[in-house]
Amino acid sequence: MSPVPPVLRPVLHPARPHPGPALPAWAGAIAGGLLVLTLVVLWRFEPSGQFFYPRCAFHELTGWKCPGCGGTRAAHALLHGHVAEAWQYNPLTIVLLPVVAWLAAREVLGRTTGRWGPLPHLPRWGWLAAGGMVAAFGVVRNWG
Repeated sequence: MSPVPPVLRPVLHPARPHPGPALPAWAGAIAGGLLVLTLVVLWRFEPSGQFFYPRCAFHELTGWKCPGCGGTRAAHALLHGHVAEAWQYNPLTIVLLPVVAWLAAREVLGRTTGRWGPLPHLPRWGWLAAGGMVAAFGVVRNWG
């Protein structure tokens, strides 16, 4: 018997068709090109003071940092190899970056090739806990 209770073990659903429309193969190349262009712009231009980077509407209205505030600056710092600086800007970005990258790659590959990789299934309480942790991060970061 496994030491981890079955309720806490993640369930990987087998690959199955995605409900979204299939895209032509060149769409993946365009998505990859746009990603590279975005990373080059983010590497070249520091987010502070640039007019073309998005501004946080929540921060503009309230003066408080949302859970995503500092994410662009954190990504810029990561591209320059400054992990500690990126962590100062937004630790949530550092933690969630591998998850977002995996989900984005799964989406592009699935839509262009028709082969969808397994997707972890979280029960409702898992999604609620994840949302609660993001909300708690947003509250705690404004206490300082």
